[in-house]
Amino acid sequence: MSCVATFRVIKMDASYPKETIFVQTDLSFNVVLQSLNELEKKGRLRETYGQSASINPIASSKSLFGDRHQDFARTASSVIRMCMLKATGIEDNLWPWLGNKSHEKNKKRCHFDYLFSPNGEHFSLANDRTTAERYWSRYDQLYPHFLIQVELGEEYGSEATINRMMLIFRNNFKEVVEITTKFTVTCERRRNYKSSVHVLCIVRDINQGVDKRFTEIVKTLMNPNFKVNDDRINAYVEQAMNVEGSLSVLFEGLEVAEEEEEEQQQQQQQQQRRR
Repeated sequence: MSCVATFRVIKMDASYPKETIFVQTDLSFNVVLQSLNELEKKGRLRETYGQSASINPIASSKSLFGDRHQDFARTASSVIRMCMLKATGIEDNLWPWLGNKSHEKNKKRCHFDYLFSPNGEHFSLANDRTTAERYWSRYDQLYPHFLIQVELGEEYGSEATINRMMLIFRNNFKEVVEITTKFTVTCERRRNYKSSVHVLCIVRDINQGVDKRFTEIVKTLMNPNFKVNDDRINAYVEQAMNVEGSLSVLFEGLEVAEEEEEEQQQQQQQQQRRR
């Protein structure tokens, strides 16, 4: 007799996280993007807010940056964060300080663009320092200064482009905040950098509906208490949560469940035809 795995309906109770942050460097991020595509295709996403911020170019505290790429990279990492905070509507009195001259020079260059909202008001991701810091501490993983330094390389004139994304599922999976960053830089000559930063923030409501495969996986990753009615698949889920570098174990387990469920449906259809 075949053992068929059936997923329990996930209830948004106190054990379910009200908010989960995913950044592009996470191992699970491709799965999260697939889930977003599923929600979009099923018409479950509704855009509510759109706004952006940009800086062009990043300014040094002096007329030029230091001799090493490291000096530019450290400033760039902080300025990109500043641009993200501006795009997400976080008030500038909550921003971390860059330095006496660098902070004010780049703050003046940071241009905000309002795109749309349901009531004409701007969206604000955080209204206090502690909450804001939780977001930017995750965002900082996308643009560490050493990554920018490596991407610049040794030769002058070559352009480095680093595009990254952060997704925040909020309000018990009823809202998703998408933060997309485009950063380009060229070291044209010694101590002279041509750069631009653009951050786009889109907020979407998530409507109720039947979750598809990747959305189920995302909820599994978000909720450590998630269980299925098959001990074998439970083992796959628990093992996948502890495996670094790959979600293949989790995929394998869920594929088994899908195949067995499909097989059972086919058998039921055949029995109905015979009747």
